[in-house]
Amino acid sequence: MRINLIGNFNSRGLIQDSQILRGLLSNFYGENLEIRRVQHILPECPQAELNIFLEVINPALFIFASKNIYLPNIEWTYKTWIPYLKEFDEIWVKTLEAQEIFSEYSSNVKFLGWTSIDKEFKEKKNYFKAIVLVGKNMYRNPKPLLKAYYDIYHNEVANLYKLLPELHIPYNPQEVEFFIPDEIKSKVFLYKEHLSEKEYDDLLHECGLAICLSATEGFCHCVNEALSAGCNLLLSPIKPFKELDSQDILYTSEFQVLDNPDCLGTFIDTNSKSVIELLITLGSSEVREIYSDGCALTLIPVSLMALLTLSISYCINL
Repeated sequence: MRINLIGNFNSRGLIQDSQILRGLLSNFYGENLEIRRVQHILPECPQAELNIFLEVINPALFIFASKNIYLPNIEWTYKTWIPYLKEFDEIWVKTLEAQEIFSEYSSNVKFLGWTSIDKEFKEKKNYFKAIVLVGKNMYRNPKPLLKAYYDIYHNEVANLYKLLPELHIPYNPQEVEFFIPDEIKSKVFLYKEHLSEKEYDDLLHECGLAICLSATEGFCHCVNEALSAGCNLLLSPIKPFKELDSQDILYTSEFQVLDNPDCLGTFIDTNSKSVIELLITLGSSEVREIYSDGCALTLIPVSLMALLTLSISYCINL
């Protein structure tokens, strides 16, 4: 069995997708398997029984395989690609939201579910430190969170500001831009340089809270990684995040919903007032007592990440 994994492979998320696929396909096909990683911009690729396109589409490569499969992320699926969707033999989707969207354009959409590669679970964590999951994704801009900190500072909400956790933000300033008011700079720690995997893991293991206020996602490995590492979560109310166990997570509320002008799906803006309300909850006296004991927050019990339920034999009908 010859399989081409075709994509851009320019992010940790896409690399992780390819690693997960390699593991699943190797487990199914065994030794009689040859997997090649192909850059999507190439005009041709090796002949194969199966092409799997990760996030991107190149119709010129369809002819090089007996079967073509698309594994999309909705926020990067351009509307100009819609005519090509019906040309795929199958579209494998990671979320129920994606299943609903792509079923409008293809009759051969198959819901896989998806997963991430676990991080090491750390029980002892610092609940005075929060990691803000931004990276190089412009849709994860932390502006609503920074505005909430600014408003709490100026409104002196029940002396909450001094109890707020430090915000540790690994991000790429070339991709994501935001402004930090002088009043809250003492609470914000920026990591502008690329972190090695060990440096990122060390930060993730130390922080007791992980925050992601993304406006749209195809899946979001970093949230699953934080959950597997034992972090409590504060998330935006987008549908892929809502597909997680809501009893284990604090969700903000939406401010407005906008259509994505270029790609499929929508943008959901987080209401900064709802962030303030959640921070007040996290800053309550009962929670602070739990903080000081070095234990996880009882109001957000951490659960194990759901296992991926994927049947390759069902999805690949060669």
